[in-house]
Amino acid sequence: SGGLADDAQFDAQDHRSRWSRAQIERWLAGSRQFVAALTEGGNTTPAQVALRYCLSHPPIASAIPGMMRPEEVDDDAGASDRGPLSAPDLAEIARIYAGTDFFVARA
Repeated sequence: SGGLADDAQFDAQDHRSRWSRAQIERWLAGSRQFVAALTEGGNTTPAQVALRYCLSHPPIASAIPGMMRPEEVDDDAGASDRGPLSAPDLAEIARIYAGTDFFVARA
C-alpha cells in the first residue's frame, strides 16, 4: 500500500522477516511502479488502488484489507466509492507485471 519505509525492520513473528533485504527492495521497487502509474495524480491512495484492483474482477465480491488505524479504515472504505479500475488501468497493471521481475533468486 506504499507505507513501507526502505529501511523497515520486521519483528521475528512477521513473515517478511524471513525474506532477504534484496527481496524486500525488489518488492518496494515494484510497488512504486504501480503507485506511480495508478494513483491518479494523488486523487487515490495506493491502498485504494490495490483494493479497487481486487474488486475490478467480477468473480471477486469482497476484499478484506488489513487495518490497524482509524485513518486506514477511512482510506479503505473510500476505495469502494471509486468503483472498479478502468480497462486502461487494468492494462497498465498487466503491462507492469509482465515487464517486471518481482523475485530475486533464493539461496
